[in-house]
Amino acid sequence: MPLDPLTSLIVRWPDGEPKPEALFREAGVEAVMGTGPEAKPPAGIPELHKEALWPGIRTPGTRVDWVEEVGSASREPWIDSNAWTVACQRALHPGRPVVLGYEANKDSGVDGGRMVPYESLEIGLMEARAMGGNWVAAPDERFRRQLQAQDAAAIQAWKRFGSLAAWLRTNRALFGHPMYSTITMMVDEGESQELANLMFRRGASQRVVRGEDVPTPSPGCLCMVAAGIADPSPAVRTRLLAHARAGAQLVVDAPGDKAWWREKGMKLSREQKDRNFYSLGKGLIAAYKEPVADPSEFALDVIDLVTYRNRPVRAWNAGTTVYMASRRGAESVATLLNYGRSRTFDVQLRIRGNFRAAKLYAPEQEPRTIEARKRESMTEVFLPELGRMGVVVFS
Repeated sequence: MPLDPLTSLIVRWPDGEPKPEALFREAGVEAVMGTGPEAKPPAGIPELHKEALWPGIRTPGTRVDWVEEVGSASREPWIDSNAWTVACQRALHPGRPVVLGYEANKDSGVDGGRMVPYESLEIGLMEARAMGGNWVAAPDERFRRQLQAQDAAAIQAWKRFGSLAAWLRTNRALFGHPMYSTITMMVDEGESQELANLMFRRGASQRVVRGEDVPTPSPGCLCMVAAGIADPSPAVRTRLLAHARAGAQLVVDAPGDKAWWREKGMKLSREQKDRNFYSLGKGLIAAYKEPVADPSEFALDVIDLVTYRNRPVRAWNAGTTVYMASRRGAESVATLLNYGRSRTFDVQLRIRGNFRAAKLYAPEQEPRTIEARKRESMTEVFLPELGRMGVVVFS
């Protein structure tokens, strides 16, 4: 049976090491490929995208293990996530399945001073599948060694990995849908992708498009982000400016002689320390005076522009999660990816739009209906707990 690039479970394992075939069968592994840069993916699998970080939570600026860090007013958990990578690659290469192929090495941020937790194998598969991609799962050397030694903790972690893989495949219809268009962002091969990274981390839940696919203005798109990009072509420039003319806010950061966005008829409406606002048509251009230097603060700026009433989704008590909102026909889907420990207290979630019903899907649980409450322009639910991930379908 041919492999499906987006749903097949594929594992990396060195050619010279004994393979735990029984464990592979138990987890539902469909193909095994070698390790290292010369290894070729199995037939039917496209070229792997290897520019990614090993996922998880770690302490910034140190070489210690990935750990969950207690957040505070001035400090929060640092999450290495590849959800944004899948979103950007899908946008930049439409029609090409996105299959991540990173391994636990220096290229993915793993060196001799960092230990890879077993559960990060679940995280890597979770984030790729949730965004409509896949990952060739790559157990690190310690995990492989402990599996071969039949270490109880490693075996248990492997079983959880196989269980999650089966759940992701069974529920694949929940994933890969278009994000809300409330915030739409153009990306290219440059700095715009790092901005996209932090916007996802901050919960902007933006729809990502390449220049050729910048949509025509619509009432649902309140903010069009075109920062960190190279000079757009005349056709793309026209489509971007059309959003401001139609009433949206166009966010740019190309100053001086690089200000491709300057247009006849625009007028300065207000000035701030780091950016100017210009009126154009029915909308505004928010122009940073210098290229964005702090992607995290930039993400918060964008969310402020659409205001809390209009942001696509927001979660509380979920500091170790990356969350986003997508549309599936008439339904909306909120996906929460937990990079830390299981949450045994309520996670509060609001999604844009008013809905009558909500159903929660989560690994190792039966789908269940949860109460949906109208909150102004949003709908609110409480997740009584959050394990590795949770998906709420609103209808």
